[in-house]
Amino acid sequence: MPDNAFLRFLIAAPLLLAIASCNSPPLTAEAFDWQSYDNPPMDTRPLVRWWWPGADVDPSELARELDVLAAQGFGGAEIQAFNAALEPVEGEALSKRLDYDSPRFWTLVQGVASAAQASSLRIDLNLGTGWSTGGPHIDVADSMQTLLWGEAVVNGPATVDLPLTGPEQTPFYMLAEIAADIGEPLARDLTSTAKLVAVIAGKETGGRRDRDNDYNLQDTVQLDPKTLVELTSFVEDGKLHWDAPDGKWRVVSLWQAPDGQYISLPAYNQPSFVVDHLNQQRVLDNLNHLLRDETGLTPYFADPIKGIFIDSFEMVTERHYTDDFFAKFQEFRGYDIKPYLPFVMNPGADNHLFDGAGIKTRSPFSLSETSDQVPFVSERLHHDYSLTVSDLFIERFFETTEEWAAARGMGARVQPYGIRVDVMRAAGSVSIPEAEQLYAGGSELFLKVISSGAHQYGRSIASAESLVWAGKDHMTTPRKLKAAVDKLFTAGINQVVFHGFPYKTNNPAYGLSDWHPFSSPFGGGTYSSNVSETDPFWDYFVEINAYIARCQYLLRQGMPTADIAVFYPWLGVPASLARADELDEFLFGGQFEDEPLTGRQDLFELVDAFFGGKYLGPVVDGLTGLWPVLQELEAAGYTWEWINDERLVNCSLDKDQFVSGNARFKALLVPDQVAMSKDAAQVVKQMAESGVSIVFLGEYPTRQPGFHDAELNDQAVKAAIEGAIGAKNVQNSDNALESMQKLGVLPTVGVAVADHVGPSNPVKTISRRLDSESFITFARNQSAKDVEVVISPTLGCPEAFWLDPWTGGVQEPVTASGGFAVKLAPYGSGFLACNLPKPNPELVTKSPVGNQQEFIDISKDPSWSLTVDGVEVATGGSALGDWRDWGGLSGSFGPGLYKVTVELPEVGDKSQLFLDLGQVHGVALVSVDGQKAGTAIVPPYRVSLPQGGKTAKIDITVVIADRNGLIAAAEALDKTAAQFNGKGDTRVAAGLVGPVLLVKTTGLEEN
Repeated sequence: MPDNAFLRFLIAAPLLLAIASCNSPPLTAEAFDWQSYDNPPMDTRPLVRWWWPGADVDPSELARELDVLAAQGFGGAEIQAFNAALEPVEGEALSKRLDYDSPRFWTLVQGVASAAQASSLRIDLNLGTGWSTGGPHIDVADSMQTLLWGEAVVNGPATVDLPLTGPEQTPFYMLAEIAADIGEPLARDLTSTAKLVAVIAGKETGGRRDRDNDYNLQDTVQLDPKTLVELTSFVEDGKLHWDAPDGKWRVVSLWQAPDGQYISLPAYNQPSFVVDHLNQQRVLDNLNHLLRDETGLTPYFADPIKGIFIDSFEMVTERHYTDDFFAKFQEFRGYDIKPYLPFVMNPGADNHLFDGAGIKTRSPFSLSETSDQVPFVSERLHHDYSLTVSDLFIERFFETTEEWAAARGMGARVQPYGIRVDVMRAAGSVSIPEAEQLYAGGSELFLKVISSGAHQYGRSIASAESLVWAGKDHMTTPRKLKAAVDKLFTAGINQVVFHGFPYKTNNPAYGLSDWHPFSSPFGGGTYSSNVSETDPFWDYFVEINAYIARCQYLLRQGMPTADIAVFYPWLGVPASLARADELDEFLFGGQFEDEPLTGRQDLFELVDAFFGGKYLGPVVDGLTGLWPVLQELEAAGYTWEWINDERLVNCSLDKDQFVSGNARFKALLVPDQVAMSKDAAQVVKQMAESGVSIVFLGEYPTRQPGFHDAELNDQAVKAAIEGAIGAKNVQNSDNALESMQKLGVLPTVGVAVADHVGPSNPVKTISRRLDSESFITFARNQSAKDVEVVISPTLGCPEAFWLDPWTGGVQEPVTASGGFAVKLAPYGSGFLACNLPKPNPELVTKSPVGNQQEFIDISKDPSWSLTVDGVEVATGGSALGDWRDWGGLSGSFGPGLYKVTVELPEVGDKSQLFLDLGQVHGVALVSVDGQKAGTAIVPPYRVSLPQGGKTAKIDITVVIADRNGLIAAAEALDKTAAQFNGKGDTRVAAGLVGPVLLVKTTGLEEN
């Protein structure tokens, strides 16, 4: 997840080979195990990110916490030991905290591994402390490298002896100095150590440099491309010796230097640099140091230590570079990049801070336009530079790390984004690619890049760092948790990793919720969630985790399937997608129901003002432009995945469908105004000839993305695409849905929601195919209302079962209108299983049909009372409502005890009585006459009542989120809640709102 460096920057500113086969053989329908659905195996359970306060941990407490995790139904933990928002200490206490990578530290990890092995828990190890990976064992010369530039003006004709004294200091390093002065280190400016790698000159034709404003990142000087000349060989003893021709020349020197990036939040007591990820030997040296034999962990590799975890790549590099970059560029791209380097040197081009903030930059040098040059030269050069970085990053870091781990019985679980690489290919190069719900706002547009990479490169699991949103600490209720996890599931994720579980320090300095690295009185940014014993909802994780495990078991069966593959032509997924305010998406940025806005809006506004406004760039523009199109397709029941250029080139045709890795598709959708490689365009033409349905949205591709042989290859791309468009199974239009329907492309599963009108369907689905006739479809309701939906499999479903993963129930569904009628509660979900082996009869219940319901509203009953902290605060109908509306309760931790005495109606043999609580902001525990009746954790907040026909005393205890109480503590000047200072307007809903109904169901008959 993004670290606090981003916030620090904002404060300072105003001042393996691609694998095409599955990891394991796909299951057939016959191999489906109903018992494993009912009681899922350990490896399907959710994991937690287990935060340690550096090395300041006690072995007995670690063992206790492992037991706690196992008891609550977790499948394991990923250890992240770092120095994050901890109470300031000195001397021996500080030395103990910053003792990572010591014999004492590894003894602690050995103890955890031994205990986890005995409990069958999985352990993953963060590769080092903090992120990105590296440490004090990384010499500055072996750290991440960057390309920098210097410039000089030469007026010719003249004989020049020009001293080349080094690169200019970039705006980022100026800001890093400011950050260091306020105690927030971002990077060390090492430009003084730079070595010259190239000198290029070009004749000026226009533009100007703004020397009065170091933070003007869009000033540019235009150079005539016909005059570009490399002068590197004319440099001797630090001077350029050159006979400059007539004219005004700009001499640009290019320099290699360590980028100076420190690891974020390391538990080391000395400077720690990030290793050079583009140098394979340095990557191996880093692995061999951090997980060397001397750690004593080798006996635990594979069991229980199954994975190496690597967080998202928050690099602060100006331009990625490594020693052999020019040679590799020539090899991969077919031409020499050196003469064109001045045109790809945008300030912060590879700096995640510039991307995340949406800062617009231009290269300080630009090509003057001439009538005879190919179009989009600058874009092509940038693409080729980034694609070369991508190739090296994937080969030398991702694949190398995966191979190293695999040789030791483990795998790499990696978040392959935050850098401008082919993210799908990068995702496919590791055992478990991981997404997150913070990056890019947690958009489905981003999540599916990761899951599509997993599916199409043969990876059976795609994980996600879950429940993490900026500024939303202590807001997460089980209802929001379930809604968030379900969104991950329909985006193709099938392994939840909760963010996160902090080590319990029992230090009163941290307050009631104890230490949390991302919600601490000792500074740092605030992020959700607190999945620990101090979470008010901790007791309910047994049920929550059982639900998730059942879902993950089902979502790992067979192979993924989607109706439409959507071409993804871009490198990277910009973090600035999180700033796309126009993106109308469920849970975008973690925004849920009527939660108050939180996050970094004020800081973003400062940055926008400082750097001249928000600029999200063409990739975000392309993604947000596609979103309404994809929503309209989803509303009609279509499912989709991304497909990149490389997978498109390597897909296989199967009549009128095509297969990419493990995924099968019926149609291809190509977005408006995108570039495509010549090889991919030719495959698209072959698809058209094979009968695959293709829709070109708007302007079809007419050029390749790269620069080499651009004119020739552009013509080839255009010819191939125009050849495809001539086929009857190809459409070129502005309406993707209409075109898919005209082409006869049917969704695998039709979804019709009663009384729903509009372009966005509240019910989202994803399917897995077990064989040609058997499949499983997960459906979720992302609305706050009950929905009645008919799910209609296109291929038919003679043997159908409806699975409720919350209870483990299996029902024979009600048939209706050629499909199956299902009622989904608010944020409800379930699975339609088609043509699986029949389960044991005792697992199956019949769906009740022909029933009638009688509703008795008891919301206004005068006997209601609400007691909080031993004080009765409301009676009668006024007892129900949102606690934020009552001054005395708006800062309460709860819980609240509601009491009501009512007459329960008579119920017969074919009748059933329920208590429906309506809206509950929290969890409700219900008892009747002192006997526990049930617990309502997620919607529908409904519990079964005992036999009626009597007067009953009903007690309802509502457990609420603790954010409001923590805000009130901060307002009362409690220093342990300092992180909530000034957040009084971010209270969340709490309490029992209702309406509360007695629901009598009669006339029950089995179908």
